[in-house]
Amino acid sequence: MVAPLSQAEGEPRVIARPPILHAAFLIAGLGIGALAPMPLGPAAARWPVAAALAAFAIAVMRLAMRRFAASGVAVKCDRAVPTLVTDGIYRWSRNPMYIALAVLYAAVAIAADSGAALLLGVPLLAVMEFGVIRREERYLEARFGERYRDYRASGIRSAISSAIRSRCRDGARSGCKGMTVRPRCAQPRRGASGRPATGRR
Repeated sequence: MVAPLSQAEGEPRVIARPPILHAAFLIAGLGIGALAPMPLGPAAARWPVAAALAAFAIAVMRLAMRRFAASGVAVKCDRAVPTLVTDGIYRWSRNPMYIALAVLYAAVAIAADSGAALLLGVPLLAVMEFGVIRREERYLEARFGERYRDYRASGIRSAISSAIRSRCRDGARSGCKGMTVRPRCAQPRRGASGRPATGRR
């Protein structure tokens, strides 16, 4: 069922802005880590990984924000969406900004040597999925209808899911080829001596 638009201008009903959610979880994780440290490893191993993740996140965020700016769409997710952005990096992902935020979150947690913050990333992803992403998708489907459904079906995540389902179906069918199930009633009964019973008494 498609949820109605929240107001006359049609704003998504997200629970909070994603940067605020990520900052809150990160602060909570760093606080927990200060009380109960969960080290991730030596700085010589952590910093290159954190730097690579941060560079990736910043690059993805810049590409996504550039497409939004070119299309006249506000970056803030609680604003009305005037048009559907489907080109550029949005060909590959419906939520590149959120991917960038999650990767940047992991980079900061690794750099800070906070295993607690890294673990809190798991419930953060769940909050983002159910409190932001799915609500945005309901809003976009209500606003753009079939056009958004076609875009959602053409994404990489949908393609991967379809490929996995297809492989599973093909595997299930091929696994049954050449296998014959012998009816239980066709198996000969054996007598007390171990020889097949003839049915005569």
